[in-house]
Amino acid sequence: ARIDYASAAEAFGLAAELDPTDPRPSYNLGALYVRRYWYQPAIGHFERALERDPNYLNAIRGLARTRVVLRDFDRDLLDLLDRAVLLESDERWLAYFQRQRVAVRSEIDRSGGEFD
Repeated sequence: ARIDYASAAEAFGLAAELDPTDPRPSYNLGALYVRRYWYQPAIGHFERALERDPNYLNAIRGLARTRVVLRDFDRDLLDLLDRAVLLESDERWLAYFQRQRVAVRSEIDRSGGEFD
């Protein structure tokens, strides 16, 4: 089945406007953009979802994974991964978050803690 990405994006955008407290439409927009390899816009949508609900696990997963793919490592990502480890109950995701914490921390240490 073909996905009409433009219509889906429009529907999720409308849903986000209609309920500004629901993190799911923003998360879904982020996930939609990831499927199209548009990582920067996806990050913004995942962040908006987390503004609505800081513990929304799907958005945490999406944001962390997208930033890892881009190797966009900084202390904010490390904080996000720390929170993810505390919230995650799925063993595969928990293992992923733990591995990425080590990688991000190592990169921070290697760079002397300096990130732009």
